[in-house]
Formats: sequence, structure tokens, C-alpha cells
Amino acid sequence: EPIDGVDVLATTQVDFDPCWSMLALRTPTGHSIMCNPKVRSTSGESYELGACASFACVPERTICPVKLVVGYRSLDGRLRETECGASGSRAIWQGIDSLNGKLFLDRMDIVTKARFLKNVRRKRMTGVG
Repeated sequence: EPIDGVDVLATTQVDFDPCWSMLALRTPTGHSIMCNPKVRSTSGESYELGACASFACVPERTICPVKLVVGYRSLDGRLRETECGASGSRAIWQGIDSLNGKLFLDRMDIVTKARFLKNVRRKRMTGVG
């Protein structure tokens, strides 16, 4: 069954050699950790309203895959692979982007990015977010 309805926390553990990247997931069925997650395949595209933790008060439309297959290691070191459904793929896609240094802004075209940044500035000036 595909992962859906997920909250993600992305972190890089630099104290390890080699460095480990981790996604901590909270799903309707529990919690899990993906170590060194890599996107194996994607299918479909969805252009939907989303947000990132840094700018939660200013959601924006971005493109992400409808389905995502992710390879990773579990905490016991086993290689695993899982499929993510629509809402799970967006959260995990953004988490993996974060681990790879890609920002929410990087998924926006230039016009959308300009509008987004204008809204962020306006919200900050009014004390919202």
C-alpha cells in the first residue's frame, strides 16, 4: 500500500562517516525513518498548492510527481523500497529535495517565485507567519 498522508522531517547527520541523510516520517499508521533516501522513479505530474515549513503561511503551487518510488535503508541497515501516493509523494519529494539542497523556491517558475516572495515580504511586514 502506498504511503499517503505523511509529515516529514529532513535531517543530515554529519557526525557519521560517511554522512547520513534521514527522513523521519509520521504517517496515519505510525512512524518510520528513511536513511539515505533516493528517488528511484516517478510517474505523473501534479500542480497543486503546497507549502514548506519555512514559509507555511504562504502556500504556492508547484509541480511534483503523483507517484514516487523511494529506495532507502531502514534503521537496521536493510535496503528497502516504497511507493508513495499523491500526498505522500509531495511531502517525501520536498524532504529529499531539502536533503539535496534544493529549495521549495527552486520548484517555481520565475513569475510564481516573484509573486511568492512578494507575499512572504508582505506577511512578514504585517507580522503574519
